[in-house]
Amino acid sequence: MHAIYKFEIAQKVPLVGDVSFTDLASRCGLYEPDLRRIVRFAIVYHRAFLEPRKGYVAHSAASRQLVEDPDVRDGIGLMFGDFYPSFARLGQSSIHVLSMSADCVVPYCRLLMPCKHSRAKSQIRR
Repeated sequence: MHAIYKFEIAQKVPLVGDVSFTDLASRCGLYEPDLRRIVRFAIVYHRAFLEPRKGYVAHSAASRQLVEDPDVRDGIGLMFGDFYPSFARLGQSSIHVLSMSADCVVPYCRLLMPCKHSRAKSQIRR
């Protein structure tokens, strides 16, 4: 869904009728086999788009919403562009937080960046 949002694939599929993968790939500036994989994944896992005949794409009710409703489009962008990438890094950041100095007293800092407060305290002690 992130690729569909980023490359505006839904906006480039006509609301009435269908379009070939070849034409859609050129409209989106994508390599056709990659576009086919993206759209077919969306068909199976998100019920977005239809393949009414082999090699052609049309809108489903879900993909039509991406075109017609800006709130849905913005929600998809927020979810797949902002939230999911941060979820993917949650494990790594948790390991980082656990490995920090225990004398850092600023929890917000511990989650978002290297612990500057711990370093500042250790430098003061010297």
